[in-house]
Amino acid sequence: MNKKNPRLAIIAGAAVLGSVLLLQSACGDPNGPSSLIVVPVVPTGEGAPQLFRMNPDGTGLQQLTQGTGVGLPTDANDFPVLSRDRKTLVFASGRNFPPSSTSGDPDPMYRIAYVMDATGGSAHRLTNLDAKHYLEYPDDISPDGTWAVIEAANDGTSVPWILAGITRLYKAKMDGSSCELLIPADRLSQGGANLGCATFTGDGKSLLFLADDGMQCEIWKLDLATQRTTQITHEANVGSVVSWRIPMIAPGNDKLYFATWKHDPSSSSVNVINMDGTGEATVLTISRDPVSLGLMEDRFALSPEGHAFAFAYGAGQQSVAVTGLDGSGMKTVYPPSLFVGWGTLAWR
Repeated sequence: MNKKNPRLAIIAGAAVLGSVLLLQSACGDPNGPSSLIVVPVVPTGEGAPQLFRMNPDGTGLQQLTQGTGVGLPTDANDFPVLSRDRKTLVFASGRNFPPSSTSGDPDPMYRIAYVMDATGGSAHRLTNLDAKHYLEYPDDISPDGTWAVIEAANDGTSVPWILAGITRLYKAKMDGSSCELLIPADRLSQGGANLGCATFTGDGKSLLFLADDGMQCEIWKLDLATQRTTQITHEANVGSVVSWRIPMIAPGNDKLYFATWKHDPSSSSVNVINMDGTGEATVLTISRDPVSLGLMEDRFALSPEGHAFAFAYGAGQQSVAVTGLDGSGMKTVYPPSLFVGWGTLAWR
C-alpha cells in the first residue's frame, strides 16, 4: 500500500465509513455572503456514507442520497466537491460495485465518480471509464463549471483487493460525455509518481496537484495552456516527513496554503507559500494529540475569502471547527460525530 498518497492508500484498502453533511456557514466577514462547508461524517447508527445538507445549527437537514441497505461499498456516497456557484456536486459512489464479502473483496472504499444537483437530484456517471478496471475520486470542478478533475487508478486487467496501479489525473466533462488523461505520470521528474489532490487556481488557468513518488510528496503546478509543469514545494530539502498535503488557493491566486507535518509527527501545520515557491512560512500549528485536539491532517479547507480555515479534529468522537488563519477564534461548527471520514473538506 502506498502510504503517501491519501487516495491511493484508500484505494488500497483503508475501509473507513463516511457520510457528508453540507453545513451552511458565514465565512470571513460575518456580514458577508454565506457559503457551504462540505464535510464527510458518520452519524450514529448509519452503516454507509450518504450525502446530507443542513444548517450549522443542525436545522434544515436534507438527505441527498439513499442507500439500499446491502452494505459497503454499494451504498457509499462521499468525497464531495462543490462547484463555484454551489449548484453542482461531484462525489464518489460505490453503487457500481457489489457489497464486500467476508474475504474483503471488493474493498469497502471502491468508488466511481458521479455528478448531481447540489439539492440531490439528477445523479449520473461523470466518466466513461470502465468501472471494472478503474477506481475514481473527484478532486475539483473548473471555475467555469464545464469539467471536473478526478483521480483514477487502473490496474490494467481487473480490480484486485489491493490495487497495483498508480493514480493519474483525468478531466471529465460535467455531462459525462468525455474523459481524457490530463497529466501523464511520466511527464514529471518522478517518473511513475502518483498524482492527486488537484485544485484549480481562481482564474482556472492552472491546476495545483500532488505528485508522490513513494519517497516524497510535493506540490506541482500545471499551466493548462502550455502544459508546462512546475514544482512549487521542495520539502524534501528540509527533511520533511509529510505524508501528504492539501493545496488551498487564496483569493487573487498569489498565495498557496497547504496542510502538512514535518519533523515532529505530534503536530500538524498549515503553511503558506508564494506560487513561485518562495516565502514559505507556517501560519497555524495544531496538536495531533488524539486526547485533546488531534488534527486529521487531510481534512482542511480555506474559506472563499481566504480569512479562515475549517478542519476536523478529535479522536473517537470528532468535530469540525473554524478558526482564523492564525488559529484564533476557534469555533466548533459541527458537534462531535462518530467519525469525520475520508474526503477533504470543501468550502465554497
